[in-house]
Amino acid sequence: MSEVIQVDPERTIRDSVESLAPWWNLNDKNILQTQTENNPRSYLDSYYLFPWNEISVNSDCDDVPGFINERFHNLLAAASHSGLSVVLLLSSKNGRNEVFLGLKNQSPTENDRIHFESIVNGIFPGKKITSRESICISALAEGYEHGGVVTGAPVLKKDDEKQRFNLSSVARSLYGQDYLLAILSRPISETDKKNSFGELIQIRDRLHAVAKQTVGKETGSVKSDSENSTKGSSETSGHSVGVTFGAGVPTPFGFIGAGGSYNHNESKTTTESTSKGTTHSEQESKSLSMERQNGYALELEKIAEQYIKRVIQGFGSGYWETTITFATKHKMASDILAGAFAGELSKPGDKLLPPPRFFLDNLGGRALFIPKANSSNSIFPKSLSSYITSEELSLISSPPTESVPGYEIQKIPSLSLTDSASRVGIKLGSITDHGNPIPNNDLFISEADLNKHLFICGLTGSGKTSTVKHILKSLAQAGDTPFLVLESAKRDYRQLLADDVFNDKLSIFTIGDAGVSPIRFNPFYIQKGVHPLVHIDYLKALFNASFSLYGPMPSIVEKCLHLIYIKKGWDLTLGTHPNFLNRAGNFDENQYSLIEHYYCFPTLTDLKDEVDFYIQNKLNYQGELRDNIRTAIVVRLESLCVGAKGLMFNTHDFFSISDLLSKNTILEMESLADDDDKAFFVGLVLVLISEYRQKENPAVNPGMGKRGLRHFMVIEEAHRLLKNVNTERTSEMMGNPKGKAVEVFCNILAEMRSLGQGVAVVEQIPSKISADVIKNSNTKIVHRLVSKDDQSLLAASLSIDDMDALYLNRLTTGHALCHKEGMGRPVECKVLNDVASHAVSDSRIKRLMSSLTGHSTHDYRTYEIASSLNDDGKELVVRLFNSLVTQRPDELKDLIVKAKSEVLRQLTLMDVSFRINEDCFSDYFVLQIMLLLSRGIYCRKNPFPNNLKKLLLDILNNPSEKQQIELIYSLNNLWKPAPAHEFIENVVENLSLKYIRDKGAQSGLSEIESVISSFLLVQNQKLVTKVSLKIQCQMEVIRV
Repeated sequence: MSEVIQVDPERTIRDSVESLAPWWNLNDKNILQTQTENNPRSYLDSYYLFPWNEISVNSDCDDVPGFINERFHNLLAAASHSGLSVVLLLSSKNGRNEVFLGLKNQSPTENDRIHFESIVNGIFPGKKITSRESICISALAEGYEHGGVVTGAPVLKKDDEKQRFNLSSVARSLYGQDYLLAILSRPISETDKKNSFGELIQIRDRLHAVAKQTVGKETGSVKSDSENSTKGSSETSGHSVGVTFGAGVPTPFGFIGAGGSYNHNESKTTTESTSKGTTHSEQESKSLSMERQNGYALELEKIAEQYIKRVIQGFGSGYWETTITFATKHKMASDILAGAFAGELSKPGDKLLPPPRFFLDNLGGRALFIPKANSSNSIFPKSLSSYITSEELSLISSPPTESVPGYEIQKIPSLSLTDSASRVGIKLGSITDHGNPIPNNDLFISEADLNKHLFICGLTGSGKTSTVKHILKSLAQAGDTPFLVLESAKRDYRQLLADDVFNDKLSIFTIGDAGVSPIRFNPFYIQKGVHPLVHIDYLKALFNASFSLYGPMPSIVEKCLHLIYIKKGWDLTLGTHPNFLNRAGNFDENQYSLIEHYYCFPTLTDLKDEVDFYIQNKLNYQGELRDNIRTAIVVRLESLCVGAKGLMFNTHDFFSISDLLSKNTILEMESLADDDDKAFFVGLVLVLISEYRQKENPAVNPGMGKRGLRHFMVIEEAHRLLKNVNTERTSEMMGNPKGKAVEVFCNILAEMRSLGQGVAVVEQIPSKISADVIKNSNTKIVHRLVSKDDQSLLAASLSIDDMDALYLNRLTTGHALCHKEGMGRPVECKVLNDVASHAVSDSRIKRLMSSLTGHSTHDYRTYEIASSLNDDGKELVVRLFNSLVTQRPDELKDLIVKAKSEVLRQLTLMDVSFRINEDCFSDYFVLQIMLLLSRGIYCRKNPFPNNLKKLLLDILNNPSEKQQIELIYSLNNLWKPAPAHEFIENVVENLSLKYIRDKGAQSGLSEIESVISSFLLVQNQKLVTKVSLKIQCQMEVIRV
């Protein structure tokens, strides 16, 4: 009989069940009270918590849940290799919904927080995640009385289709409830994984030994004949039977049978010998076998095999002891949470894994139910925990894959992370990755970029002004490129004075506010080297762009612009004026250094009067049509001639553009409330700067200065001038003067690049500004925009599509998408905000600017007197000037006193409220006399003598024979070859004769003398007699 092998399947299966499926015995109602920690607060509060209110996903990502799951799987793998415990928290308390990620080092160090932040932000792009040390898990669960635990492992795939687990649905089912859901996971150490792996191998082998047994039957026979002196035969038969039998034994699987065996063998041999020479042999064999299996052992073997595979996976990516626990304020919330989570966990599968189960109970003073080790099972020491792989854990503990209150899924376009040029120029800020600044990865703007123009836009408060301030500060620090800011509103740029870089080295003018720091620009002033017709064309465009002119009005304005220059003595064909020519007839630029040259240019008053006269006397329009045209133009011009605007525009003064561009300057326009006025001023500055740069164009003036960026100008809210209007005709019968004017100024901006003039256009609403401005700017800095049309407008310029442009709506303050030359895609930049800022009062500005605003050709009250007296004042000055030249020296004082008294009388009759000092009278007389000498009958084609204005002022303030002699000498040079006395006699004669003819007055001697006397302020009988005789002779000749 052979040896019999004895086995005990009952014990093998019972032990295997306890090791592989401990959850089958979890039927105790008090299991949460007996198998959880009594005071887990210290353990819970040892986690570093990171508020997680958003996750950024690439805009081209089609599988958001898959992306988040993959990223969280990477996080778990990193945490597993670093020995970090991970917790995901969903909290809702008092209406505040939050998602937290928590990390805990098994061996804490002082650098854990920085280490954790690096891991989290490296794996999950988007808003920078930082730990909140003021919050802990026990605090989030404070006040909750009910809780529970969910166990089970998720099904990863069904029919080769990857399954989904959505915490968002769990959160939605709990709207309005106070709860805390915590998924705590501790990585199982390598030693424990090896021990589990070894024990699982042994269990599998033991189960394999009892899972299958074989029953067999074998029959055989051999027959042999031999003839060679021996003849014999042999026959052998055998029989063997193996069988299992025994009584039933109860187990968790049912009844398992006992084992046994039986063997029987027979042998029979017959031999017969005969000596012959022939041998004959025959052999026959038969065999039968049957396999019997133990189903319970077989299934347990499969479970063991599954766990072996999962532990093998755990060696690579991580293996976790996971606790799914929760706490709620109300029991109903516990029921909902447990059911919702278990429902998400329950998926049909073909593998026998820990099934979803949940246990509920009162917390009894605990923060949460945290399982404790309750058995000697080395594979699953905690029966209320789940032991799962990183892939399984990432499925159930990934952050929500859909937006829930307090947590958003943000789609972010794929942006560049690299500057397109070398690290030279102005450091704009840090390039960001999904909004997080990358250390030592900065965006720079070179001088070449600034020279090719910038376009900066964004909503109010998005960081536009801070961006511009940073650029201006950087330019000031470099020191070789001055700047000019045209600020439409807010007065923010004056706060640059708070920064030590500027240290009061900043000029600030308050446009429209004469009481602080006014600046004066005569729009009709022609700079040295500029042709009058060029300036006239620019002025025409300026009026068309600033004011709503229609019908014949643009043509009327253009015609009157030509006339006022002609009447001032300009030759528009040659572009010359007698005052700027020397004796040889060549241009004499030295005349621009004399104060008298300012009177060679017309003013707004001249244009207003010329338009009024031209419409009423030169056009064939009649009645209401004529009045409407006249009113539409004149009223608009009058608005620029009064008050602070009149001080700024309706003046002979002209602030030097050279001085303006050589210093860091800010022009504040907040006091100009009307957008048309702001547009007029911005357009005027653009015209003047363009003209100045044109005459210094290095292309035609090789010695005029460096090429490249020479000056930088910032235009805030440029849409007031550069409106987004159609530049083409609306019909064949109607022109489009405003559109053409906008096109002119867009061209001015475009052409400035070649002249070394960099421009930054800063706009709040890009769709309001002309598209040409955006197209002609090389660098775009786009802050937050919420309007779809604005986003689409900028999308192509940024090299992104309309869908990616939606990201502009999510930019935070100080962040901008930037695109410049050489970039395929824009970068997101966090602009440096390094400019000190505090309030700067008007009084400080006034003190700072007193040296620049205290001097002018005439006091502002002088222009107010001129505006108030108008034609009456002009007639008075004509009489004064005629008498001033022809009167005896001893009569000059009385003459001037009388003139002042007459001015005061007229102002009193007009009820003028402003106060007038003595200097204003003389200043007013000088202004009107200089205007007389610059045009009309008193004007000769000779340059103004040097110091003529000063001589007039001296004789009016201190009348004397000496002053009169010097004045007459100067006038002789102006009116040569005629002496001054003779010239005045001729003027008075012509004026009187014209008056007599026009009025049809009596031509008797007394009447003629009366008319002549009306052109003198004091009686001069000698002059009257002499002139009356000339007039009588002329009238006699006419009669004959």
